Amino acid sequence: MAKPVIMIVDDEEDILMFVKYNLEKDGFDVTTSSDAEEGIKLANKIKPDLILLDVMMPKIDGIEVCQELRRNPSFDNTIIAFFTARGEYYSQIEGFKSGADAYLTKPVQPKLLVANLKALLKRRSIDESEPQVETIGRIRIDKNS
Repeated sequence: MAKPVIMIVDDEEDILMFVKYNLEKDGFDVTTSSDAEEGIKLANKIKPDLILLDVMMPKIDGIEVCQELRRNPSFDNTIIAFFTARGEYYSQIEGFKSGADAYLTKPVQPKLLVANLKALLKRRSIDESEPQVETIGRIRIDKNS
């Protein structure tokens, strides 16, 4: 089975290096971007399984990045988790409204971060293993459409 691909988008280089190190140590394939616009282009290129996204970034904030990615149907099954110092409830609400699957606040213990990401990825693999077409008598249900 292939390693899950995680992309981290954060403008703080020390955060990128620290999180990348801990995720790779735990068996993930990790790509990073320190710029939101570059992150969108990179996400379109590599199609990661999970995107870990900071909220506060220059030029384009993480909320806008999440909204743009969610407008693209090729990211329907991509997990987007905010990883940010913004812990206020209204920031979290905006994160979920923009299409995020999770909202994790900094600082976080590396083992807890890894456990959270594994749980999100496990839930995704369970959802994908469910049949997308069901037939009940003469009724056919296509969950994709």
